[in-house]
Amino acid sequence: MTGKNGLQRFVNGAAPALIKHVLGLLGVLGAVIISGTLLYAEMRTNIKNTDDNRTRVEAIEKSINEVTTQQKLLIQRSDMEKEANREFRNKTSDTLDKILDRLPRRERPVR
Repeated sequence: MTGKNGLQRFVNGAAPALIKHVLGLLGVLGAVIISGTLLYAEMRTNIKNTDDNRTRVEAIEKSINEVTTQQKLLIQRSDMEKEANREFRNKTSDTLDKILDRLPRRERPVR
């Protein structure tokens, strides 16, 4: 009788333990699926934010490059104007010297 009694106690104890372990395993599996889904969603959001930030950075870089180009053009134009002003002053000075050389000079009375 002890063999039959032991078997009955094993069956009676094993079934609830098995159910308990299966439910625990399903709970862990559900938690893994939920956390994996949340991690995937977070990763997708980060990728989208990264792409948006990359687009913004490229727009800022383009704007900076345009401003830099404009500054270079302004500096070049300023240098060209300086050179043109220098040439104008030199030509004006030379022309004025020629005009003054052609004017008759009056003799100053000696005192």
